[in-house]
Amino acid sequence: MAVRLGIEISRAACRVVQIERASGADEETIVRACAVMPAADIATALAPYRGQKASVVTWGLASDHRQAVVTTGRYARMRREAVSAARQAGIDTREMLADIAPVETARSQGRRRPVVIALARTSDVAAAAQRVTDAGVRVRSVATPALALMSLARLRGRLLAAGLAEAYVALEETCTAIALVRDGALVAARELEAGFRDAAGDLRSRDDVARTLGDAIAEFFDACGAPPSAVAQICICGGMPDLRSMTIALTERLDVEVEPLDSLFGIDADRLPAEDFREHVSDLRLAWAAAADWNAPINFLRERRRRVVKRALTRAAIAAGVATGLGIAWRIQQSAWLEPAKPAVKSRPAPRPKPAAAAPSSKPTPVAPPRVAATPPPVITPPRPVAPPPRQVTAAPPPAQKITPPAPSPVAAKPAPVPAPPPRVAVSRPQVVLTPVPEPSRPAPPRESQTQTPPRPAVTAPPTTATPAPAAAAPSPVAATPVPAARPTPRPPRPAPAEEAPTPFDASLGTILYGADRKLAIVDGRIVQVGDDVRGARVVEITPNSVLFRDRAGQLRQLSLDASRR
Repeated sequence: MAVRLGIEISRAACRVVQIERASGADEETIVRACAVMPAADIATALAPYRGQKASVVTWGLASDHRQAVVTTGRYARMRREAVSAARQAGIDTREMLADIAPVETARSQGRRRPVVIALARTSDVAAAAQRVTDAGVRVRSVATPALALMSLARLRGRLLAAGLAEAYVALEETCTAIALVRDGALVAARELEAGFRDAAGDLRSRDDVARTLGDAIAEFFDACGAPPSAVAQICICGGMPDLRSMTIALTERLDVEVEPLDSLFGIDADRLPAEDFREHVSDLRLAWAAAADWNAPINFLRERRRRVVKRALTRAAIAAGVATGLGIAWRIQQSAWLEPAKPAVKSRPAPRPKPAAAAPSSKPTPVAPPRVAATPPPVITPPRPVAPPPRQVTAAPPPAQKITPPAPSPVAAKPAPVPAPPPRVAVSRPQVVLTPVPEPSRPAPPRESQTQTPPRPAVTAPPTTATPAPAAAAPSPVAATPVPAARPTPRPPRPAPAEEAPTPFDASLGTILYGADRKLAIVDGRIVQVGDDVRGARVVEITPNSVLFRDRAGQLRQLSLDASRR
């Protein structure tokens, strides 16, 4: 059961009714509390209800109520058109709050439909709401007595046939409100500066009240174009002590059925707040109607509530977007923290290649190519005077040593067997020295029995006469090989290109998500991967601590986490 609070504030009194009613149900309401106190003691009357929301009915507002025909459409558009129609009818709509309520009739299904429009001065509505707010009660809606009478007609239901009009009257101590209602919709309304007490505060006689009220109702019907015979009945509520007797006199004067609203209609009679509640039920009808018709069709604070709700929804959407972004960033950061830390790979500058020798010199320059053939080329020595000298293979000497060809032996002229070449030395693969000769010849293939040994210093022939080799030593098969035509000296292989050193990239690196199945990075607040474009450069590689780009000029650029955290 929802607890609701209705407040009626007039010049003379403040009336409060607290009820319980199931939302959207038609059961009778349960009155939990009620109070009637002078208007000067409004703070005392509202003290028990601090912090609650209330629907407020305020007397004395500068207001106007009527019906207008507008084009069916959105609420804001129909409201503007209704206000424009009221302005054309001669009503000053400046500094006025306006609200409309569609009228459900058989004609409302077409392009044009009637609406009820109510206008009230902004300063008066604000002052009335401020009085209640100062007492600690939150104001949910503000209505005039005529709108409260329309809510009372809605709560009573259609007890009459469709299309018939009925009048509702609220009789106060010093003022009176009259409302003409048809099919639950307000047609016209008026407030009078007269009640059941005179200017001195004394009670007026019932005949005087009936005469004054009858004349006012007849004049009101004439202004609305509805004769008393066109009105089915008149319902009166208020705090007049002899209300039922006055209605009998009013019926005889207007010749229309007049019904006092002093019954417990819509109220659970078994659960009343006090024993004397039945005596004051007619006086509390407007406050009860404001609480029972919680979602009244017209509310002067509706436009303000629409702006407040729109502002709140906008702020909630912004907060939700920020929270979602922070959550995604936190998840990405958490997944990055769970990855094992890997050491940063520092790029080393490539070794500077050594320049090749321009001309042959006495001291050979060692060259270290990256790859060497299985059999290194041997060093060719000059031929002997007696016979074509065999080729000799020597080991790569240190840069400080020098290879000296052996001197010709005097016994070489004797018809002796050809001496064997000096013993061969195993050549290491990593380093080979080529000694230029006048007429290069084809290198001889190495022997199968030759094995690779660690490099040793080159063997230089002694300056004395060479000792002939034993007879068992077979001459080298290369000695009998004719010298082929000269071939160009093979060029040394080109050195490996130097590793390209990346240059810094001007961007903001948030974090890097690096794993076996995903490599992502947040650059300038955007999640990128290999192949994406960032500021005119393409992502070519993502490492645990940096992102590599290739700009339009083909230059390699780098964006690292260390540089972004500085």
